[in-house]
Amino acid sequence: MLITGEIELSAPDDPGRFRKGLADLGGLSVVIVGNIELATLQPLVETYLGSLPSHGRKAHWKDIGIKFPVGKLTKVVTAGSEAKARVELEMAAPYRWSLDATRDAAILSAVLQIRLREVLREDMGGVYSVRVGASISREPVQRRHLNISFGCDPANIDALEAAALGEIRTIAKSGIGADYLTKVSEQIRREHEVNLKSNGWWRAQLRADRGGCLVAALVAVAVRRVVPRAPRSLAGDHRPASLRTLGRAPARPISPVRAVW
Repeated sequence: MLITGEIELSAPDDPGRFRKGLADLGGLSVVIVGNIELATLQPLVETYLGSLPSHGRKAHWKDIGIKFPVGKLTKVVTAGSEAKARVELEMAAPYRWSLDATRDAAILSAVLQIRLREVLREDMGGVYSVRVGASISREPVQRRHLNISFGCDPANIDALEAAALGEIRTIAKSGIGADYLTKVSEQIRREHEVNLKSNGWWRAQLRADRGGCLVAALVAVAVRRVVPRAPRSLAGDHRPASLRTLGRAPARPISPVRAVW
């Protein structure tokens, strides 16, 4: 069972917060997923959920004004005693949220995950693994996000970073090749077959269905709609922020960071 409206637990400085939250559950949504007989569930819901107090309060998320930096921003954090680094490339830009856009973001993540592993690990031998995450945020503002993360030798940061950004530029300019789309399509199909049997996946879909578009979401995950040009716009004109966590290596001083985009 998942309660989508969040109730904050009592804090030491405000012991009445928990009691206040339970005093009015107006606007609260409860999602129950599983192999459940409706005839058995209904009286339980009526007894234990229907009896909870509700006085019409409507909770809503609040934009607290956290903004993504504009332009290129590079931060170097020196810590630890070993000569190793962690590179985080974060990119974001305004973008319109849609079900198709979220699907394209998932495709872009999968393709870049494969391609960057091939380039950074297999071709350059510079990383053990690389993580990629692309997404479209819906609230508080609609934006696209792309994160690339990998660990490496501090001496190889610039070359690996340039190679990663080069792959993004290639996709932005030329789109995704048919061979990668075929590979990713099969991967998404297999994952979807497993997800359909998962209570957690269904719960997440229902929780995200604020716009009443669950049916459209289930249709949109069918990868037969994938076209080679779809994710290209997601990879375009991002402005990257780079965070590098470097181990201390007194014998190998860190060179000044150079702009690569």
